[in-house]
Amino acid sequence: MNDIVLTACRPEPVGSYLKALGILRLVSEQVDGSVRGRWSPSGVFVLSTSLSSDELTTFLLHDYRPTPLVAPWNSGSGFRVPGKSPDAEQALSRIEDSTQPRLEPYRNAIAAARGIVRSAEGLGWRDTNGKEFWSKNGKPQVLRLCRGHLPDEAVTWLDACVVLTDDERYSPLLGGSGGVFGRMELSVNYMKRLAEIFGLRTDRQAPGVNESSRWLDAVLFDGRPSALVKEPAGQFFPGLTGLELVNPWDFVLTLEGALLFASAAARRFGSSSESRNAALPFMVGATAAGYGTSAQGESGKGEFWAPIWKRPAGAAELSRMLAEGRADWRGHQAGDGLAFLKAASSLGVDRGIDSFHRHVFVERNGQSLLAVPAGLFPVRELPQASLLGAIDPWLDRVRRASKPPATVGSALTLTRTALFEATRGGNQIRRNLEEVLVALAGLESAIGRSSRFRDDHALAPVTGLKASGWLEELDDGSPELRVAAALAAAHDENGGCLRWLLNPIGPSKVKGRLTWTESPAVVPGISSGRIVDVLSRALIRRAVEPSEDDSAAGSEDSGDRSRLAFTFQPVRARLADVARFVSGELDLDRVERLLAGLMLLDWRWMPNFKWPSPPINPAPGVGEPALSRLMPFFHGRPVVIGSEAEVPELRPESSWPQALAAGRVEDVSRRAVLRLRMAHLEPVGRCALVNTPRITGKLLAAAMLIPISSFEIARLLEPMTRPAELEGDLNALSN
Repeated sequence: MNDIVLTACRPEPVGSYLKALGILRLVSEQVDGSVRGRWSPSGVFVLSTSLSSDELTTFLLHDYRPTPLVAPWNSGSGFRVPGKSPDAEQALSRIEDSTQPRLEPYRNAIAAARGIVRSAEGLGWRDTNGKEFWSKNGKPQVLRLCRGHLPDEAVTWLDACVVLTDDERYSPLLGGSGGVFGRMELSVNYMKRLAEIFGLRTDRQAPGVNESSRWLDAVLFDGRPSALVKEPAGQFFPGLTGLELVNPWDFVLTLEGALLFASAAARRFGSSSESRNAALPFMVGATAAGYGTSAQGESGKGEFWAPIWKRPAGAAELSRMLAEGRADWRGHQAGDGLAFLKAASSLGVDRGIDSFHRHVFVERNGQSLLAVPAGLFPVRELPQASLLGAIDPWLDRVRRASKPPATVGSALTLTRTALFEATRGGNQIRRNLEEVLVALAGLESAIGRSSRFRDDHALAPVTGLKASGWLEELDDGSPELRVAAALAAAHDENGGCLRWLLNPIGPSKVKGRLTWTESPAVVPGISSGRIVDVLSRALIRRAVEPSEDDSAAGSEDSGDRSRLAFTFQPVRARLADVARFVSGELDLDRVERLLAGLMLLDWRWMPNFKWPSPPINPAPGVGEPALSRLMPFFHGRPVVIGSEAEVPELRPESSWPQALAAGRVEDVSRRAVLRLRMAHLEPVGRCALVNTPRITGKLLAAAMLIPISSFEIARLLEPMTRPAELEGDLNALSN
């Protein structure tokens, strides 16, 4: 066996890919049944055959029998009204008048097609609505008639162009709209190219055998032809669109390769609008993400995911793989590019495929469809696939909702783009997963603001995303993530949390579900872009509404000493993180973005999370004395200092959040020192100084919502554990 490296046959553009498959099919069916084909690591097609390179070229030039492509169902195919399509009629006549033996099957197919047209028009058939049989509405009847009377070889082209179901017909994008790209009738252009490479033209400019040989050398081995035919290249070669130049062999072999995909059974696909694009294997609906012009709002009409295999395969094996190949995601056939990528990333495709080259069919140059290359995607397992899959049920409901407002539509596109990039995996997976949550939060926020849209389509807030898996994948060791996760995870027994305060969201009557409220409890909410102001307002709101524990206790001073900390704190930041927060060292924009995304997660029943990297031993105090004084009051639980001494829970006065937000930090600090001494804790050193702080009261108030561990609170309190002369100090403070 000889390995013939077809250096001009590459996975992109799509015409080059199909050309490689066409050569494999033709050699297998007409000269060497043992031929095998594979894609090399360098991205070129390798043919393993008993033929030599010269014998392959000789076969194609002199012995190749073209598949008869006729389309009597199209008005521009040359079979209808005489004189209406002179180019098509001339192309048909050249083949009919030829005497080459290898064109005999083509002549038979043309004769059969003419017979179909004569019979149907002679009978004057009409469709069930009384319209003309050859009209658009009557075409399914024409197609069934062609299927029953055309030779088997010619029926293959019909299957590549049209898929008939019981009541509808679909046009796979590889075959155009019933075999037509814009104004280009593919079967007619195929016959015109055959006339050029087979020497059927008799005019003075007709190319000869030598010209055809040079063209073929370029198609197979990337040589330079002396000239190209001035004809449109169609959607298969987008780089040549507008130049109106095409290599005739390229066009012919590309269509020969497209016929391999006609063997798919249309019954495998559903009836959804996405499935209509999937009438051929590995063709799905378009996802506006992952290619150069997707962000510009370019209209995608569908996608073709070209399978790449490295193990040699014969034409029959390849045909079975294409006909039976599935790309499954969550138990269903992938319906669009995003679902297909998830299927490929979760090994939900046939095992013989190593990767896919994605081609997106987009509208350009007016209404012309072009197959734009959109990247190589390996078939590999994505550990994060289950996390991303949990978003699908909610996102699918949003995507199916009709007439979304512009803000929702834009946010949906951003979310699907983020999902697409995350599903690709790679070194940026953590950052891409973060972008998914951020974009999803933006989409939920847009829906929350569009009350009519969400109510009309019964769209609820996001639920069902388990926090534990997401947090492990997102952990990048940054203090911004630790602060945002600690804020997002804190919640009360009844589920109350920052998400309910900062978004128009609250508990539903159905347990475990959420519903929309009129507005956020804390206005203007998380999307305001002012994280410090938002968190300080949230702390004030907590003070206005005492916790359930205080209400249940019925304590007389619960209003003055309400518990502002959330009851459950499964994730805690580090004291050093909070110190950096108040000193302005953190990226607060990222903290806000992360908080918005992390609040979507379900933190209930999550065990206490421990950050994998051990913290650096913090100093007992932090840079800002006011922070050291106040944090123990907002911890919300008793702490143990050393091995024995337990300090009861320290609670702030309910007026403190409002006072801090108003800038009265010294007043709050004095009250904090007093309460520390009442708890037999004597502030020492810088912590005892009640002076003008270097940070704003709002920043301090925002920091009080960030949970840290009891161990680190104990480190703050430890220097204060010496006996205090309470009476004199209290009298002094009272005055």
